[in-house]
Amino acid sequence: MKGLIYGIAAVLIAIWTGLAWLGGKAVEIAGGAAATNADLIPIDPEWVVFASDMFQGLTGIGVAAVWVVWAIGALILFGLAALGGRLVERRRRSPSPFDVYPPPR
Repeated sequence: MKGLIYGIAAVLIAIWTGLAWLGGKAVEIAGGAAATNADLIPIDPEWVVFASDMFQGLTGIGVAAVWVVWAIGALILFGLAALGGRLVERRRRSPSPFDVYPPPR
């Protein structure tokens, strides 16, 4: 049962990782497109360069934010798997009236 819990957790973490990767790529594509097309904004050329650099910087911040959200989600999934494993372990090994503490020598 414990292996099943950890297997489900591994599958969920793989799915979560795939979603985070897709989100990171979407942020990179959108930020790259915004930085590349910054010259379409009707402003002075100096400001076009500034806008392009700003969009590139925001892309980096967005990708970092995706990684932070992924790490928090993965930690939550790992914690739930560990908690589930502990609960299954505790439920399976209930105290017996024949158990003595400390064990005899």
